Amino acid sequence: ASNFTTSTSPATLAPGASLSHTATYFVTQADIDAGGLSNTATVVGTPPSGSAVTDVTDDGDTGSGDTGADATVLSVSAAPGLTVTKTADVSGLSSPVSAGDVITYTITALNSGNVTLDTVSIADGLTPTGGTSRSLTPVFDGASDVGSDSAISVGETWTWTVSYTVLQSDLDAGGVSNLATMTAEDPNNTQIVVESKTGGNTTTGAGNGAGTVTTFAASPSIEGVKTVAVTTDADLSGGISTGDTLTYTIAIENTGNVTLTGVGVQSDTLSRGAGGTLSTVSGFSASNFTTSTSPATLAPGASLTYTATYLVAQADIDAGGLSNTATVIGTSP
Repeated sequence: ASNFTTSTSPATLAPGASLSHTATYFVTQADIDAGGLSNTATVVGTPPSGSAVTDVTDDGDTGSGDTGADATVLSVSAAPGLTVTKTADVSGLSSPVSAGDVITYTITALNSGNVTLDTVSIADGLTPTGGTSRSLTPVFDGASDVGSDSAISVGETWTWTVSYTVLQSDLDAGGVSNLATMTAEDPNNTQIVVESKTGGNTTTGAGNGAGTVTTFAASPSIEGVKTVAVTTDADLSGGISTGDTLTYTIAIENTGNVTLTGVGVQSDTLSRGAGGTLSTVSGFSASNFTTSTSPATLAPGASLTYTATYLVAQADIDAGGLSNTATVIGTSP
């Protein structure tokens, strides 16, 4: 009552007269969280004789339910809100991207409503392009909880980070999408759910967010190296002569950043002659090459071999030798 003051002095009222007392109050967040304020006062005056007279204030509403001493109520509607943002730091990606590179995600949750939020939880899912989501575990930055009260005050922002190591399957898929889902409760224990967006999302409910997408550029590459050795020296001459068996070996390596399937020898040309004019040897082609690797699939950095044998003919000796050229192939995702 001591907060109330009046400009009327002395505070004396004749019958039928009135005066006003006023007081100011600064609204706190606790008042908003509680849904508003209720105020009741008792006024007093002293007559020339007899006891003091009192009255409990009324809110002035004389409608249905009026008691003549109703509290003056100021109601505030709760408007809980979260703005959830997710960004990706791709500075840990090499060029071209490789399995084992790291993406660091940052998730922020800003209390953009008018009431305090608590019972906060986060779920985080990463999905390769066209694949199935798998859960990640974000790490909370405790320093972002001002006052360490386990509640997001109005205007306060909480922060989480999570690092993800890129898998080969992610590269083969062409990219990943990461989505966080925040859950919190307002002072009425009403739960709100907001999904993340790269630019921030405030719309509640599942399906209203959008994953933060990182695209991986495919850089397919293949390399073939061919060698030849005499595996059967028919006349034990130590050199190449008619009837000897040659074994051609093609080592194929995946020198790109994505998995290659259907790796094999696309074409092969065996020719007689050591230089100048060459003549093609009929009956020897890519189909002569075989591999023990099945399926013929190569991860980046991996290799396999194809081999083929050839029986040296007199015409090869007469031509001065043999020349062999092959083209290797693999299919990227």
